[in-house]
Amino acid sequence: MNTRLRPLALLLIAATAGGKDITLSNDPVSIALPLNREIRIEFPEAVIDLNVPAAVGERLQTLLKPNGALFWKATGQISNSRAIATTAAGDVILLDLHTTPSARDDETVYRLLTPAMTQVVQAQNASPAQAARQAGLPDFLVAELMGGKGMDSGGGVTLTDNAPQYDYTDMAAFAMQHYLGPARLISGLPAARVKNGFIGKHLLRVWQGKVQLKVLDSWHYQGQYITAVQARNTGIDPVTFDPRAIRGRFLFVATLHETLQPRGHQDDTTIWVFISDVPFNQASGGR
Repeated sequence: MNTRLRPLALLLIAATAGGKDITLSNDPVSIALPLNREIRIEFPEAVIDLNVPAAVGERLQTLLKPNGALFWKATGQISNSRAIATTAAGDVILLDLHTTPSARDDETVYRLLTPAMTQVVQAQNASPAQAARQAGLPDFLVAELMGGKGMDSGGGVTLTDNAPQYDYTDMAAFAMQHYLGPARLISGLPAARVKNGFIGKHLLRVWQGKVQLKVLDSWHYQGQYITAVQARNTGIDPVTFDPRAIRGRFLFVATLHETLQPRGHQDDTTIWVFISDVPFNQASGGR
């Protein structure tokens, strides 16, 4: 399984208390290092290379974990210095470093998020009623979209925060999260794992012999089946995802990466997620 899968907009993140969330952009990230106190920087994925100027490295204790967590402790003054982190996907993140005399507890943890992660964190922190109001929908329309809940006996509308409802995008994200990082980032969608189904011989209209499929996991949630499938390009040409190339009784199909690069490329493998109202083997025409 290719471990260099980048989290996209479908990735859901559980917001954690404390610390500073920073949305990544083309601008450097400013990191304040309190003297003789450890800080933690959480990258969105594993870091494969960390370039720190030699003079700075002599005043900096460094521990980089495989999961993308970086621990730094400044033992001397550092000013206007830049470190460069390269992620497993090849993204370059610039870190501008300087020391400070001290820091509060909530200033010692930096969580670096992609723009998509930030949007999802904000959405998760909003209750259904808040999200509806933020979207600018009138109360009567929101109530209708919520299945009529919140209508009072007098015909008025009272928005209430009910148990979370999950749509196809949420279900697909839930499946993909199992292959994109630590378990703590998996959403709370209450799906039950079920036996993996078989892939029908005629699932693909095209790409036969070029795309190798393997069922990874299957879950059941409120009468619907969520199936994660590994897709690997075994050919010499790129393959661009097209749901029209898939046969079967599926309600929704999603991909983590739009294009599978040729065999041997770091991006020759991705995750497809299928949602159906029957077990995957039946939906795909298998046994």
